[in-house]
Amino acid sequence: MDSTIDIGDNQTIESRRDVYQNINGGENYFFLNYNADNVLTEVEVHWGVDIFVKEVALNFKSHIQDNVNALKKLTDNFKEIEPGNYLFSDLKLTIADAESCGGDGHELRYFYASTDIAHLNE
Repeated sequence: MDSTIDIGDNQTIESRRDVYQNINGGENYFFLNYNADNVLTEVEVHWGVDIFVKEVALNFKSHIQDNVNALKKLTDNFKEIEPGNYLFSDLKLTIADAESCGGDGHELRYFYASTDIAHLNE
């Protein structure tokens, strides 16, 4: 999905998002977001995709705390920005559990990584 948003004063926000669901016969749902130069800048995963951050594997069937503990092997610089939602600034990513995303349970439900996380530090 390509879009250009006019925000006034001759300023625009350009974005391109590829949305994937149930790729290769699996149950998965994720987005790849690109900038105006078609460079991948953000990855959002909602379920069903194995994620590796350096040598650490994240698992969508595991409790959020298990995933937090796994990422703590890479950095101690993290904070819980709201219950069940964790920001790892050094790694430029967030993870969240199902409950913090409006569902039930505490398994990993959301992964977001970006080249720029300034908007998450506000």
